[in-house]
Amino acid sequence: MITVEKTPSYVALSENPVVIRLKTDNSATVTGTKARLVLYFGSVIYTGSGYQFSITFGGNTYTFTMADVPDNSGLQFPKAATGDNNLSWMAKIKDALYQNYYISEKYDLSYTYNQVWLTAKETGSTYDITGQNISVSGMSVAAYAATDGQTREFFKL
Repeated sequence: MITVEKTPSYVALSENPVVIRLKTDNSATVTGTKARLVLYFGSVIYTGSGYQFSITFGGNTYTFTMADVPDNSGLQFPKAATGDNNLSWMAKIKDALYQNYYISEKYDLSYTYNQVWLTAKETGSTYDITGQNISVSGMSVAAYAATDGQTREFFKL
């Protein structure tokens, strides 16, 4: 659809330029998709510390370590407290990952009963993200790659 962003003035004197600005959303044939990473935790972990998993994006790998009380480094996540269930522990892990500046800058985080989801804020393969379980018992990782948008060749407005 084509929309007018700036209309010309009602009066235009001779030999003065008449400016009109148009906009369209029809230049793209494929809009592209967002990258997504799902961290699946099979069970709540109440004991131990030092368990690790890593997340890789933008050419950098960030290793997250379980701690009794996470610091503000953005590279630690908490073990479950005595009263935690899957849902409350996932909320704590999501909040801990959100403390990482680079993750919070490029990805939206959400959680379900036993999963934490990282979804890119923008479309395109620039935001592809992967993960690996290093030593967290019962954890698995699923990465879904993004696709780049494509514009129509020779499209002009």
